[in-house]
Amino acid sequence: DQASASGWYALSGDVFLAERLGRQVELDIRVDGQQLIVVEDSDHAPAEGDTVGVQINLANVHIFDGESGDGQEGLRLGSATGPGAAPMQQEAQQ
Repeated sequence: DQASASGWYALSGDVFLAERLGRQVELDIRVDGQQLIVVEDSDHAPAEGDTVGVQINLANVHIFDGESGDGQEGLRLGSATGPGAAPMQQEAQQ
């Protein structure tokens, strides 16, 4: 996994679930035990079980606190690049 100075982050993971949504597919990708949800055009989508590379524009990342415990979606905490954003893993290790 690698962050770049241009605001993009590259990583790889395994497609756990691929759910077709018309012309798009929602991919549940597992990266180091964490869930990443990606929406991709369905004609380019990988299959369940495939290992994929993902490049993420950090300006478009939304961070949530997970489920609230009652089955409801968690609260949006902010963005990856907004004020108070946590440093990426490589930045934290330097």
